[in-house]
Amino acid sequence: MTITPLATACSAPLQTGFWRCHSHFRHAINLQHPQGDLLTLLCTAPELTPMGWLLARTDFHAISSRLKPGQTLHMTQDGLHGNGFHISRPRRCLALNPAPAPQLPDLASHLTGIPHPTGLCGPLNRALQQPDSIQARLFAILNAWFTTGAGVPATFIGLGPGLTPSADDMVIGALALLHTSPELRAQMRSRSLLPNLNELHTLTTPVSACYLNHASQGRFSSALIRLLRRLTRGSPATNGAIAKLLAHGHTSGADTLLGICVAQRWLSVTYPGAVRYV
Repeated sequence: MTITPLATACSAPLQTGFWRCHSHFRHAINLQHPQGDLLTLLCTAPELTPMGWLLARTDFHAISSRLKPGQTLHMTQDGLHGNGFHISRPRRCLALNPAPAPQLPDLASHLTGIPHPTGLCGPLNRALQQPDSIQARLFAILNAWFTTGAGVPATFIGLGPGLTPSADDMVIGALALLHTSPELRAQMRSRSLLPNLNELHTLTTPVSACYLNHASQGRFSSALIRLLRRLTRGSPATNGAIAKLLAHGHTSGADTLLGICVAQRWLSVTYPGAVRYV
């Protein structure tokens, strides 16, 4: 059986060699390379991850029935070979980088009526009304990075529950917002907020480490890119994009949104000469 993916992120890892089935979910299968990179096979959905290959629903389910955690697959120049199937290398490649946004409306105003739980800060709307110590830490982390070049402390990475811990999701949201600023994007290239992938693997889960590694290089999920684009345009579809992000994981979407809001507060207060973001 030969399968051609519908699309891939331009940054999806393609190292040759053996990949192990790390985890298996209803709509996603994570494969891990010995060097630590992750490749995610995704069932047809509107969201594409920075390390994802998007498969047609019937193709995904055919593969899902043949794969179990711990099994290995072999990546060659012509694609991925598994138990009776071959997934050819994707032909359609999508860039998952935020576009520059000289003016970004306040996201928090769209979230005031949303009591969706976050992983560490309680209901989302309450967390925005009364910022707690976790949000204050992230604000201070951004400030320290901007003023001294310090990165995210190891004690913050991996904090909280989930396959992607809550603090990691907040950092990803903050980084996505910062990457809409051309000046800050250039600064992040010269002094990263995050350590390299090998060190991230010692601090958090394998899945989260890979998401963070891509975020440090300006690559995010299509759901997050879509939200930032609609927010920038003041689109009436912004609330729909928020709802789709909230559906990601139990608290991951809410934590990501909270991270964006913290970064917006930081930009409006701290970044000298910045255009108003709120």
